[in-house]
Amino acid sequence: MSQALSAWTEVARFIEASGTNPVFGIPGDDLSILRALEGRNITFVVAKDQRNAMFMATGYALASRKLGICIVGKGPAVTNTLTGVLESRASCAPVVVVAVGTARHRLGARAFQEFDQIAVIRPLVKWAYRVEHASQLQWAIQRAAFIATNDSPGPTYVEIPEDLADVPAAEVAYDPPVRHHPYLSASAAAEVQRFIRRLARPIFLLGGGALDGNRTVGYDELAARVGAAVFTTASGRGAANERHPLFCGLAGLYTAKPLRELWEHCDGLVSFGSRLEETATLLLDSKRLRGRVLQINITSEEMSTVYSGPKIVASCDGITDRLAGDDTFGGRPAWSEQIRRNKAAAIQTRTASLEEASDADTIRLPALMAQFEAALPPDSILVQENGLLDMWSYFYPSFTLGTDQRSIVPSEQTSLGFGVAAAIGAKAARPDRPVVALVGDGAFNIARADLFTSLNYGLPVTYVVLNNQGFGWLEYQWRKHGFESTRFGLESSFATIARGVAHLPVEKIGNFRSQFAAALERNSQGQTAIVDVRVTSLQPAPGVEDFESA
Repeated sequence: MSQALSAWTEVARFIEASGTNPVFGIPGDDLSILRALEGRNITFVVAKDQRNAMFMATGYALASRKLGICIVGKGPAVTNTLTGVLESRASCAPVVVVAVGTARHRLGARAFQEFDQIAVIRPLVKWAYRVEHASQLQWAIQRAAFIATNDSPGPTYVEIPEDLADVPAAEVAYDPPVRHHPYLSASAAAEVQRFIRRLARPIFLLGGGALDGNRTVGYDELAARVGAAVFTTASGRGAANERHPLFCGLAGLYTAKPLRELWEHCDGLVSFGSRLEETATLLLDSKRLRGRVLQINITSEEMSTVYSGPKIVASCDGITDRLAGDDTFGGRPAWSEQIRRNKAAAIQTRTASLEEASDADTIRLPALMAQFEAALPPDSILVQENGLLDMWSYFYPSFTLGTDQRSIVPSEQTSLGFGVAAAIGAKAARPDRPVVALVGDGAFNIARADLFTSLNYGLPVTYVVLNNQGFGWLEYQWRKHGFESTRFGLESSFATIARGVAHLPVEKIGNFRSQFAAALERNSQGQTAIVDVRVTSLQPAPGVEDFESA
């Protein structure tokens, strides 16, 4: 005979079975989920803001490569999560959002905080469902986890009406969510081989889907056998070794000037797990490369139809193994030599900018990026924003990610404040690794309320804040329009931001390494630290202005 359990007890049992720990959110007013979690080895990280909670769950999912869970109340609690849900969907992060809903018998009666939550959130998630009977809960939450985890991962939503909180539900055994991969078939592998063989100047583009499964999946070896230039998208960073001779940086907006020439001269592109979104394809000429863009992605909806060529629905997990036995790709010495020359030119440009920056009285971004790269721990997880100054870390060779380092970035939505909160989720997923967030002061001010959350739950993060006392990107645009007055300035003083948070100001480039090392030491002792880098520059990352004027 089945045991009678409440709806939220069932949610707690599901969380236990899923292996997700901790979960993030702000519980509903009756605290049913907290009562249901009592006595279980699961931590509920109570954030200060539902959007930040969703960012944390997304950071957790991306760092752990498994399911994240975010639990919130109803009404404005749900609308507050929407920016985070949007980021989760664009980042392909598997997160289940569980929310409280208006009681069934109060629907339509102008109940407190009543509104159609399903209608609002459905366009942003892979699947949304409101549970109307206790018997529906178990299969609904299990389905939400399965859909969130599989195909192209992303958020799902389950709503539990408040009057179901204590309605008995029959106990069931939950299956932990497992990701299933549609592997590349033999015929599809043969099509990829034929496509590559007919290219003389190929480029490999690795997107977030190229990180499927094991990170060391052999793209470098495949590129070496083919003689292909290798680029990644921002979210695909880590799929390739950035120290490899054929690695040429991030694609599109983030490509250094000397390396853009490779996109102008290439005669074909193989895209592994990328949507070919706008920022990654600013250099891709769809007319010139008609029929010469091969896309491999896990679902058909992730394919771009802007670019003509073969489209193969398959996971990138194991794809290089299927191609490893092909010895007929041949070398491309002329193309390899052009890659070498263009990389050398990009490195020379960086060297010149470093020499110029070293003579400056103020902190210049080229010099700061060099110092940051050298000081970042080899096993660290770097969480980024996408503002005017932190965007420098997206540009190779201004900044190069180490072989064992991980990168978590906002998707093409670039939600302001994502990196600040996502870093806490990443630390929860990987407490064994140092987590460093590189953010601007505008983004930091938006999300900094949850510094207390990192303290309260023992999730120490080092924040390197590029503090130019304002929203740098907006200020930069304002000055470009000919205005000299400050329009988007902020008072960004972090010295007294929170008791227990270490504040380490940097006003000269020569002080950065010692202050950063001190912050990492505080982290190792369980303390969150802010490295407050005082910059006055509105200098955009190299080449950004070219695209703006195009």
